[in-house]
Order: sequence, then structure tokens, then C-alpha cells
Amino acid sequence: MGDTSQQVEKVKRFGTRRNIVLGLLLLICLLIIGAGVGSYTYISSNLASISNDSTASPLRVSIPKGASASKIGEILTQAKLIRDPRFFSLYARYKNYSSSFQSGEYSINPNQDLQSIMNTLRKGPEANVVRVTIPEGFTTKQIVDLLVQEKLIDKEKFMNLVKSKDFGFSFLQGLPQS
Repeated sequence: MGDTSQQVEKVKRFGTRRNIVLGLLLLICLLIIGAGVGSYTYISSNLASISNDSTASPLRVSIPKGASASKIGEILTQAKLIRDPRFFSLYARYKNYSSSFQSGEYSINPNQDLQSIMNTLRKGPEANVVRVTIPEGFTTKQIVDLLVQEKLIDKEKFMNLVKSKDFGFSFLQGLPQS
């Protein structure tokens, strides 16, 4: 009978060890799944746009010359265009974009996702284009008044330039005085 009780005791201990090992394996699996879900949530939230408001106005940001991806990430975070500057920097390094961002003034919509913002910063700022129609026959004074009205020039500086006639273009040399 002693042998039987020893065998029963061995089976119980084996069962207990097996349960502990299985419990630990289950815990490890749950931790791995939790880490995966957490990572996925973190990454997807940082890749998504910060706003879903279709009426959101673009925000102006200035990227200084020579700014690192880390510095750009901080600027974009302060402007409330991205969530995490470290993620921006790491993602830029992962995509090999770190050295291709261009300095300048940008107008970025909070509806843009991270990839779109990065593409904008790689493409460079759009030139400020203003269309002004100068009617045929306008005099210099009328042109100046129109440009001043559109707030495109300083009248005094512009008139001094026009009077100096030093534009540096050879095709303008020899024009009659007006």
C-alpha cells in the first residue's frame, strides 16, 4: 500500500507542476498578445490624423533650415498636428526620410495623416502665388496703386526701384525714359 500512496503523491506533484507550467505559459501568451495589441494601437493612433473634423482649418508651421526629424516632430506636436514627436522621428528614420525634409513655411491640415504630413514636408513648401490682373494700358502709378491695394508691395520702396531702373536684365537696357 505504501507504493500506491507514493505513486498517487508523485502524480499529484506532477499535476501541480504541470498546472504551474501551463499557467505560466498562458500568462506569457497573454502578455505577448497584450503587448501586440498595445503596440498596434499605439502605432495606428500615431499614423492616423489627429483630427476628424472636416471643417478644420490648416495650421501654419515654420520648419527652420537644418531642423532634425526630432525637432520637426516637436514643432508638429506643439502645433497639434501629430501626437508623439518620438514616433515621428522613429518613423522618419524607418522610412529613410530624416534627411529629406525641407525648411519653410507650411500650411498643414490637422486631417492629414502622418504619411501625408511627411510627404508634404519632403515636397517642400508651396510658393505663395498671388494672381493680380493688370489691365492693359495701366500707367506705372496705376500699377503701383493696384499692388499697394492688394498689399503686395511697399509703395515707397517699389517707386524707388522703378526710378532706379537697375533691374539687371539686358533686354531692359536702352529703354526710353518715361
